[in-house]
Amino acid sequence: MAESTSPSAKRRRIDYEKAFKVKIGNGDHQKILTIYDDFVVHRSTFFKSARSSAWFDEATPVDLTDEEPDIFATYMHCVQFEEVDVPNTPCGLPDFATLFKLYVFADKMGDLRAANAFMDRLISRRTISTNKGGQTTKL
Repeated sequence: MAESTSPSAKRRRIDYEKAFKVKIGNGDHQKILTIYDDFVVHRSTFFKSARSSAWFDEATPVDLTDEEPDIFATYMHCVQFEEVDVPNTPCGLPDFATLFKLYVFADKMGDLRAANAFMDRLISRRTISTNKGGQTTKL
């Protein structure tokens, strides 16, 4: 009888015991979130440094109080699912202000892959219809 072997996992296994807290936003919008090492530490030089023994203190959350919680959540979505999930504006154009904030945040985190993904979306050409005789304009 041949031995059955299970196929290797397509995604890396997450160690849910390795986690840290992040304090994000300020005032009424401040949140403390639990982030798992395996999601961001391998991608972000900021989080890699923040989790090093020289800086990390289990009792103190990583301070990102100068960042917007929505930008952080969208960044984490990009990191976890490897997609840029930013809706277009009502006229069909990318939300350039949000994409620019995401690019700056990813750059600050030292996450080149996410920064490149946000920049790619920023500069991607979108086709929209105009009301002038049904002509199409590339932006």
